[in-house]
Amino acid sequence: MSKQAFIFAWQGASQYVGMGKDLYDRLPGGIDEADEMLNFKLSTVCFDGPEEDLKRTDICQPTY
Repeated sequence: MSKQAFIFAWQGASQYVGMGKDLYDRLPGGIDEADEMLNFKLSTVCFDGPEEDLKRTDICQPTY
């Protein structure tokens, strides 16, 4: 069985607007579940920003 891991260093330092969009375009679904569980559109913040929101602790923590 093949496994993949994505590792991001440091909270708020590794997040950037647009992160994960290419992966989402190829494998949609995972972040949609996160949006539902978190009760906010994490996908919108990750894909479209604004950057200052993406670096907030309450938003960047679920991106790990």
